[in-house]
Amino acid sequence: MLSKRIFAILSVWAGFAIAQTGAPNAQQRLESFLGDTRAFEAAFEQVVYDDQFQALDSSRGRVLIKRPGRFVWDYEPPADRKIVSNGINVWIYDIDIEQVTVQKLADTLGTSPAAVLAGSVKLDQDFGVADGGTQDDLAWVIVTPKSLDNNFERLRLGFQATELHRVEMVDALGQTTRIDFSDHRLNPSIDDSAFDFVAPEGIDIIDQTTRR
Repeated sequence: MLSKRIFAILSVWAGFAIAQTGAPNAQQRLESFLGDTRAFEAAFEQVVYDDQFQALDSSRGRVLIKRPGRFVWDYEPPADRKIVSNGINVWIYDIDIEQVTVQKLADTLGTSPAAVLAGSVKLDQDFGVADGGTQDDLAWVIVTPKSLDNNFERLRLGFQATELHRVEMVDALGQTTRIDFSDHRLNPSIDDSAFDFVAPEGIDIIDQTTRR
């Protein structure tokens, strides 16, 4: 479930074409962020809430993204998980149980909204974009899938000027995943080797890349 939430949230970074709906300010803000962002690095705090908005789980760590398709979500203990993509494969490393699952990025994303990350869909064809007003000193943009066959109902992106500070995703069960970003670095110089995963010796590797 964690990886599905991350993939869905990552979809907002992936496309350049935006639906021509919503208020101009929201439209321009999202276009500017997506169009200008080639790489992104930040600290994050993540909280998952149930449908009554009671906290179920919290974690923190650091995220590194380089378009197209490369990312690292590095969770601090006690979450102790790392999700890495080099644009071809995705490694989901559960450090506490010493196990890593390897999947093809395209197979993992499938036809979900996060397929935008791999460049296989266009945001304007699969999503609607609308102005979400101002709340908590953030200007909000709402992204909703046009198809019902998705693992989330809507994304809310909170900006200060053109800087992304918060993402909220509501899934089909009514659970909300909120991620707050801090210590931002926009378009840092990142070598592609930062997205290569080398499994430590002795861990259990579940390789699903050859599965049909």
